Amino acid sequence: MTARTHAAAQSRRNARAAAVATSVECPEAVARLQNALRMAPDDPALTRDLQTVLLNWGIANLAADRLDAAAERLHAAAQLGERADVLRALGITQLREADYPAAATSLERSLQLVPNDANALLALAEVYLKQDQRPQALDLLHRAREAGVRNPDL
Repeated sequence: MTARTHAAAQSRRNARAAAVATSVECPEAVARLQNALRMAPDDPALTRDLQTVLLNWGIANLAADRLDAAAERLHAAAQLGERADVLRALGITQLREADYPAAATSLERSLQLVPNDANALLALAEVYLKQDQRPQALDLLHRAREAGVRNPDL
């Protein structure tokens, strides 16, 4: 198989996996992308697509209150590379699981990547409140307001 033929085959596998992911068949999309990555382990587009499918699947699990499944998907997504949206979703999952030290670590790292992410700021403020770290929580709430959060309760 020539490099051009191989690239075309990878592109077709990637497109099929993306189509499956949009039809909410995440397990099949993950399996297809993992298979494609075994054939082309250095393909950043495949890695990014797999990470995005895992992130979306994890967020869907989180929304359905399936915290163990959400954590599993989001940890797998985080293993594929550092992204603020993945770390934020993982931190929110850990917060809901009451794993406050892990949530703080994930959310702090997310904020290092995107310092004005209002959702990460609010989630980390909640973590700090749960840990009785009120001054740090208040600082984050002020930062969230500066980042554009408009809530009269802040």
